[in-house]
Amino acid sequence: MYESEQQVSVVLANQVKYFARSLNLHSKTDELDASIIAQLGIVRTLSIWSPMFSNYKVLKALNRKRLGMIKQKNRAQNQLHALKYAHQTPATAMDITRRRQIEFYEDAIAELEQEIDRLVRADETLNEKVNKVATIKGVGPATVLTILCETNGFHLIRNIRQLVSYAGLVIVFNESGQSQGKTAISKRGNTYIRACLYMPALCAKRHEQNWTRV
Repeated sequence: MYESEQQVSVVLANQVKYFARSLNLHSKTDELDASIIAQLGIVRTLSIWSPMFSNYKVLKALNRKRLGMIKQKNRAQNQLHALKYAHQTPATAMDITRRRQIEFYEDAIAELEQEIDRLVRADETLNEKVNKVATIKGVGPATVLTILCETNGFHLIRNIRQLVSYAGLVIVFNESGQSQGKTAISKRGNTYIRACLYMPALCAKRHEQNWTRV
């Protein structure tokens, strides 16, 4: 539709669901669903969608593959550790885990990182963005790149609240009357952004504590 020069909006399924409830409709058919979506588009002012920029789309795919390989490598390293301290583990099992799995993942990660670095350096504007933000204490180029790729360079982000919601970092309170439940983040959002911000957040917390002591 976008390539046919039509205006496209992307809406969360829950928004359509709750809109349908507000119409007090109980039946569900393809024709009725289409009618509800059409009404939603008429009565609500929806943001116009546009596809990811090509450079971010390629980098996003490469970076997600890199992150997946890192997980697989960590899993293999944990297996090797378990084999090492297990009783009478055959040397062949340990050798295969080390050579066929861990070394494979390390080579794949290095290859992906080289390609990502090449593409970032080829884009002067993107390279400048990454280098500037990476000067923040505890934030490295990989963290910056992940956030930029997952948000299409913040192209569709309008404010900090939208970004926090997209990352699933919204604080969810569980309080009612005298009942005090556990407060936590929603985790309903982009897992890649949450994961890449975990270690920088710990670093920022330690840095703040050290600064307070000084």
